[in-house]
Amino acid sequence: MNFFDRVKAQIFKGVEHLAANFDCAVQGVHRDVDSYMAVAEQSLTLVEAEKIDPSLAGSVLTAYDLIKRQLLLGDSDRFLVVSGALTGIQDFLFDTTSSGALKRLRGRSFYLSLLIDAVVEALLGEFNLSRQSLLYNSGGTFCMIVPNVDGVEARFDDFARRVKTLIFNQYGKQMVLLNALPASRAEVEHNLSDILARLQQLKVRDKHTPLAAKLGEAEFCSTFFAPQSAVDSQEFGVALMESIGSNLGKTKYLFVTRGVSLPNSAMVTITPIEGIGVKYAMLDKFDNEFDYSDGTLICYNSTPLPKGIACRREYIAGVGSHTRTFEELNASWIAVLRMDVDNLGVTMRNSFAGKYPLAGYANMSRQLDIYFKRCLNDMWLRGGYDRSIVIVYSGGDDLFLVGEWSKVIEFAQLINEQSQVFFAKNPITISAGIAITDMKYPLLRAAEMGASEESLAKRFTYNGSSKNAISIFGVPMRWDVEFKQVMSLSDRLNTLRNENAKLINPILRRVLSYSEMASFENGEITPVRLIWLVTYDLSRSKNRNRNYKELGELIDMCKLDITVGNTIWGAKVDMPYHSLQMWSIAARLVEIKNRNI
Repeated sequence: MNFFDRVKAQIFKGVEHLAANFDCAVQGVHRDVDSYMAVAEQSLTLVEAEKIDPSLAGSVLTAYDLIKRQLLLGDSDRFLVVSGALTGIQDFLFDTTSSGALKRLRGRSFYLSLLIDAVVEALLGEFNLSRQSLLYNSGGTFCMIVPNVDGVEARFDDFARRVKTLIFNQYGKQMVLLNALPASRAEVEHNLSDILARLQQLKVRDKHTPLAAKLGEAEFCSTFFAPQSAVDSQEFGVALMESIGSNLGKTKYLFVTRGVSLPNSAMVTITPIEGIGVKYAMLDKFDNEFDYSDGTLICYNSTPLPKGIACRREYIAGVGSHTRTFEELNASWIAVLRMDVDNLGVTMRNSFAGKYPLAGYANMSRQLDIYFKRCLNDMWLRGGYDRSIVIVYSGGDDLFLVGEWSKVIEFAQLINEQSQVFFAKNPITISAGIAITDMKYPLLRAAEMGASEESLAKRFTYNGSSKNAISIFGVPMRWDVEFKQVMSLSDRLNTLRNENAKLINPILRRVLSYSEMASFENGEITPVRLIWLVTYDLSRSKNRNRNYKELGELIDMCKLDITVGNTIWGAKVDMPYHSLQMWSIAARLVEIKNRNI
């Protein structure tokens, strides 16, 4: 019995009722085992690893993780750990005009995910491997564990040079980094974190010198330094990107092949790298008339796995609803949300603890993928956020989305809250940045602002707390402390404004004016005399409108908070900010909500 047969026997033994789903007449052992693992994932992730190995009691591992570990290691003693990553993609991603920007942006994001996946597919074909050799493939990066036999290292070097040349010839720049390091079985199992850290160093090196390896090639130099015709990069694949963005929402399957045939029913066909033979077809339905034996059918999210053909399960966010345009969002103000997991390196290193470190790492990688793709997509659809938010990308450990500003804030809170439930056994924290702009504001600039806000959240520290924050209007706040209080205050102010806008609007304007006049540092306000000015000014407003009780209460609370400096609506809050900063953020949110204060 060969290795793959032993693994399949373990699957049958662990969950016998899956046998009915293995009615596959698949050509090729690699695609066969991928299909088995696609079915096994549905049930074996529900089986705790301790049911197979009692010594794993209390572990987060599942039966699926143990089988995945076995497939990663196989029967080999020596490996080549291969790392790949997209690089320099910001210009490609955002190089688009405002007309149809969201659909093109969504299309370009998905296209880039296929660009890196095409490299993976070509590598698997080069070394005759199944997808089970992949430790992870998400967020524009992948890691593959290749048995180091028959001159694999030299073959990889040749492969990397060939692929980089093809990519450079097609795109005019190096968009994919490829590196590899040899390792023993023991190193892969127990010291993979060190290997990945060294690969990361190589990636950083190559990121800053992407063409260094090619400058010694005479043919490359003569081509690179020869006069070139001007190219309008905005014209690159405009129709293709719009088509991808328009059809991605209804995509249920993706057919990938290294052959020549693609289904006639394909909504869009994509060849990310000319010359390596990997092609993709986006499908909204299964075509019974097409012979899928020359490739693999990818079933997205909860799409049923068809019988009788090679298939696998993958997750993707932003499907199940069509991609909205700015006009369809029907919003005067939009928000860009950038969000990712804090201290991911530490989290992944911690996953190596336990009896089977490699299985732990694979488990955490899979959990991140499931949450930021499948779970996030479910939240997006169930909450109706698909009508107001476009998910540009979400995967690995981060996301980027654009939408109607209030719904973006609401969705960001939901993502953070649900992450605490999903990762209860292996806790993570998330930091986010939100940039709110007019809908006509350049999307590229808004994205940069969102990234700057996210960076502020990542740098947040206070009383032993770090990161785990959300930043808006340049002020990073803890999710459950300052931000929660600000949102509550904003809701309260908006309710009062709806009852009597004529009286409340001037108070909100005053709060914003006070904030512009002040300077803040370490929770203190300068000049101090501003506090007395605020007290005097607000007291006069109260006296002029003494018959409106709610206005009097609002003014009293505002004066109290600004005077004391560390309360919000009279309740003390241990925070690194002065209360006026919190009031100004809340007032600004009310201003945007009503747009005419």
